[in-house]
Amino acid sequence: MASSDNDEKKISLKSLIYITKAIDFAIRRHAGQTRKGDGSPYITHPLHVMRILMEFGITDKHILAAAVLHDVIEDTTDPTSEDYPAFVEEIESKFSAKTLKMVLEVTDDKTLSKFERKVIQLKNASSKSDGAKLIKIADKFSNCADLHTSPPKSWSQEMIEGYIVWSYLVTKECKGVNNIADILIYNFFCSFVLPIINDRYLPHEFDSPEKIDHCLQLMLYDYHDAILAEENAKKD
Repeated sequence: MASSDNDEKKISLKSLIYITKAIDFAIRRHAGQTRKGDGSPYITHPLHVMRILMEFGITDKHILAAAVLHDVIEDTTDPTSEDYPAFVEEIESKFSAKTLKMVLEVTDDKTLSKFERKVIQLKNASSKSDGAKLIKIADKFSNCADLHTSPPKSWSQEMIEGYIVWSYLVTKECKGVNNIADILIYNFFCSFVLPIINDRYLPHEFDSPEKIDHCLQLMLYDYHDAILAEENAKKD
């Protein structure tokens, strides 16, 4: 377990300094970036992810710092550039190997296609460390909460619903680390996924766990098809 569900420990001053340092680093790296939906400063997202983890009862400074830093490698540097290895080393030197490991665990390989990245995320989610799983759960919930209220104008309804279903399936693979996180995954399903299933299928088509899983897989295939169509359109 990354943290006891009844953990009453407070974050130490030393840990707060460490986390604040990570926040400052993330603010500078994400400067000028905005969220796709409402256009708010991008830093609001990693801060939201960290806040969700704190609501899980997480006090580990490495997990909380990694949550704040979870997008700095993926979204603020080019993996093919000469500076990439030095940037990764900078994170380790400023923070720790433990924090960096979790950041790398939740970082997509941008040299791969969007379709490949989505498939790999789902396939590898269950093999991540407990800390990385918790960050992944919080990240997906934060993204889908934003998507539900302020979806990007360029996203089709199929893409929105597909992303939500895919995100839920990723979080489902991360269950079992923290009881509060598992409750959030259940609420994720009830709040975001079940309404989509209800709109697409008749009641008798999802009246058992097995049928629900079948519906989710069908919607995942539709999402994959939508991503591939999007990628092919960009090539034309």
